[in-house]
Amino acid sequence: MQPSRLVLILTGITAGIMFLEGRYFLHWLTVLAFGVTLAIILFGMELGLPAVGLFREENRGEKRNEVKALAKIIKRAEKGKTARSIIEERIIEAYASASDNYNETFSSLRSNPNEALRALRRGGNFMENLEEALRIMEDDMNED
Repeated sequence: MQPSRLVLILTGITAGIMFLEGRYFLHWLTVLAFGVTLAIILFGMELGLPAVGLFREENRGEKRNEVKALAKIIKRAEKGKTARSIIEERIIEAYASASDNYNETFSSLRSNPNEALRALRRGGNFMENLEEALRIMEDDMNED
């Protein structure tokens, strides 16, 4: 439920109780309870309280998965150097994750690129270079 809907529902409930119940004490008690609840909702979202985190956009069912993010990066890599460097980092991370010593492999591939990274860095059509680099990477992973 969105916070704006929750605030509207609480406002309706508060107004309903105030009009239905004629006692002065209950009017103020209802307003006080509404104010505390509203403060928890609004300030809790700003402070990042876990109970209020249920209302955040990223906690909804429409999470952006990693495959879609990588597809977008690959699409942008045809024109931009930053996206190309992100793809290169992902390939290096994959090689480092597959090795026994992550840190050593990561640093050695950054300073001395292997065949897949050289194929990726080659000039020309980036998409063809990426396909070739991924084929080389797949062969290297299957050998191990």
